[in-house]
Amino acid sequence: MGKSVPATGASPQEPVSKDGIAAPRPVSHGPPKPRLPNLGQKATVYGGAEAALGARRGLEGVHQVFWRRVCGLTAVLCLCTALDSHPVGASPNVSKQRDGALLIAGRSLRCGNARNVLDPYLPNLGLAAPGVVVFNPRLLNRWPASVRLFVFHHECGHHQVGASELEADCWAVKEGVRQGWLDRSGLSQVCRSFGNGPATSTHPSGARRCASLDRCFASATAAAAKQQAAAATAEAPEATPHAAPKLISGPTLKRSGMQPN
Repeated sequence: MGKSVPATGASPQEPVSKDGIAAPRPVSHGPPKPRLPNLGQKATVYGGAEAALGARRGLEGVHQVFWRRVCGLTAVLCLCTALDSHPVGASPNVSKQRDGALLIAGRSLRCGNARNVLDPYLPNLGLAAPGVVVFNPRLLNRWPASVRLFVFHHECGHHQVGASELEADCWAVKEGVRQGWLDRSGLSQVCRSFGNGPATSTHPSGARRCASLDRCFASATAAAAKQQAAAATAEAPEATPHAAPKLISGPTLKRSGMQPN
């Protein structure tokens, strides 16, 4: 899964892979591996380090390399299996519904016409490719709801804005503000998921992505506040203008004026 390096903001027990995503704990897998179509050279990975490998060999090639490395670390991974428990108080696990939608943090999610795929062997949180978005449910389940939702919308964002990681990040932020699941606290959790990783050939550095998130969040919240103010003004009853007083009867002479000498 790549050599781990220390990262600011992540605990010693939470290694950071070369793709810049802080993984709270290693993950173990067991056979059989699912069969997935070769996603070709247009797959866009959430983290980054595996993107080049996936582009050269396809997703199935990534699985083969990953599986060989897992087999070579069987003893270590057996220990990690015992530690692999769902966080206390976390939202329900990521799952796929019968209609094909993904259930993440209590929300039923689709990405347009793209097919949702859950792959526990994916060596990353998620990726996007033509016609499909793929997620590793075991890795996602270790993160707070805001990060899970952000990862889904980030990958879906690639289907909206293209390969740009910063634009996909910003699209996800705007959706989070619009739908109401992303606040300032959640934004900090998303930023921590980058692990302060360095820039790679496919992804900006974690610091650059966090700075971009802040700008997008400020813009999205300002736009939302403006829309709410406009909606409140439109719903307010129109003020009735005061009519000019009407003369009911003419003046009555009480006494004559003073006559000059």
